[in-house]
Amino acid sequence: MRNRNNYRVKVYVVITMLGCVSLLALGSLSKKIWSPVKKNVKAEQAVTSIVYDEKVLGKLKIVCNKLDMSGKEFFISGSISSDDGADSIQKIVDADYVLSRKDQNYYCRFGNTETINTPEMYLFVDHGIRKIMVSASKRITTSSNLPDLSSLVKNLRGENYEVIDEVTGDTEHISLVNENHITCMLYKLSFNAKNLRPERIYLKLRDGQEPDNKLMNKTLEIKIKECGQYSDDKKYNTNHILKRNGSAWETSPVCKGYELIIL
Repeated sequence: MRNRNNYRVKVYVVITMLGCVSLLALGSLSKKIWSPVKKNVKAEQAVTSIVYDEKVLGKLKIVCNKLDMSGKEFFISGSISSDDGADSIQKIVDADYVLSRKDQNYYCRFGNTETINTPEMYLFVDHGIRKIMVSASKRITTSSNLPDLSSLVKNLRGENYEVIDEVTGDTEHISLVNENHITCMLYKLSFNAKNLRPERIYLKLRDGQEPDNKLMNKTLEIKIKECGQYSDDKKYNTNHILKRNGSAWETSPVCKGYELIIL
């Protein structure tokens, strides 16, 4: 049960990252991901010599904006893989995900789990352990107010990241690289070189407990099949899981026999 709960927590962390990807790339990160740089004259002199291509940074900002879910509607789907050197049991390989949001309507599917939030209710179902949890509707909040380009450059220099731009066929890759960074050594964003459609996000992180042990490094890959500022209204219908029968809840034929937990 402990491993299953850890897996579920990891699912939530990964999906939450999808909504924060643009802020991640623009340097507006929590202290867990990016550590503050101690100010000293020598360090500031060292990083001020870094020069970034503004055209590359401009493309980076455009692609990141396509992944910003702070608007009225947002949809993204694809697959996720992750590898944790500190815990091989937590490895995930090409697990499909779908996330759709419209105002306070929210749908997320990852592997065997589904989460639906509507103005009337909040529902979580784990098809693997055949359990359904229902509670009152929750307020969905998202990040907004992306930093401008000058803030991006300032943060990259402050964290001493090198920006590498590469093109392979129809795909362009922009990488933020700092192998000596205490937490995030690599953030790589891949997208269509012509229309700037996001295709892949890849991160390489140090282990918080043993940062100097390369065998403990963590990686996260998010492949993007589809994304945009729209939503799939059909996803917010809960009838395929359960529906009201008078004053009681009734599970659908697909979920017959599932344990129903009302919170």
